[in-house]
Amino acid sequence: MNTAATNEERCPECGAIVRGEADKCWLCGSSHYPVAELVGPGESPFAERTDAQFSLSTLMLGVTLLAVLFGVFCMAPGAGVVLAVLVVPPFLATCIFTKHRKARGQPMSAVAKLGVFGSTFGIVIVIAFCLVGVVAVAAVAAFFVICVAGAGQ
Repeated sequence: MNTAATNEERCPECGAIVRGEADKCWLCGSSHYPVAELVGPGESPFAERTDAQFSLSTLMLGVTLLAVLFGVFCMAPGAGVVLAVLVVPPFLATCIFTKHRKARGQPMSAVAKLGVFGSTFGIVIVIAFCLVGVVAVAAVAAFFVICVAGAGQ
């Protein structure tokens, strides 16, 4: 048995015998060596997480919003609470939505951010009116029950 015949390399495409120094198969012309795809370095397990980062403009806008809310709360506490309930959820939703879009590589324009803020603000207004309506119905029902119970005595 010939030992050279057992150690010979074969083309992965056509199975022809290929000399060791050849770069291509003599029969089919395919690359003798498998060509690996160039891949960038893997992500380090010690890399810092960037989930909780915001831009400086978002931070400045948040500080400005807090300053306005505290100022309104000092002048009229009731109006400050109402303003905080109406404005803080849309602001947070816009920040979160913008962060997720930026993470996907789709940054938002200022008009798109205003659209997200406006739509979320509208949803908060609708929820606030619904809650006020529920409280009003509950107050009328409680008043009715108290009046009926008082009239029976």
